[in-house]
Amino acid sequence: MSLNYDLVLEQVCSFLNEHHPSGKPVSFKTEFSSPVSADAITVPLAKLHGSVASPDEMIPPTWNKSLRPRLATTWEAARGLLARANHIRILGYSLPTTDAYIKYLLKSAIIHSANLKTI
Repeated sequence: MSLNYDLVLEQVCSFLNEHHPSGKPVSFKTEFSSPVSADAITVPLAKLHGSVASPDEMIPPTWNKSLRPRLATTWEAARGLLARANHIRILGYSLPTTDAYIKYLLKSAIIHSANLKTI
């Protein structure tokens, strides 16, 4: 799960595939309404505020999140990923008071988590 708009993780993945190819390319699954390809190693990456790759779908970290259908699917996928997580790490995010949706997302996922050991 990422709250950043940037493409840093995707660019690292692309670099690794280009300079250190393996039998199957590594990629991030950012579209959660389509099935995963068996031809690649895919890691889920829920970009909750959108991405610079799709500027028309970006939403700021505010209380009023008018979610577009694709981002609503991403948020639901993120909740499921968090609920199944063993460990949750929060790096570089201050949990601002204006972003109440993130706090709700974390609480709603954690309450149903059977495997969570640490945050």
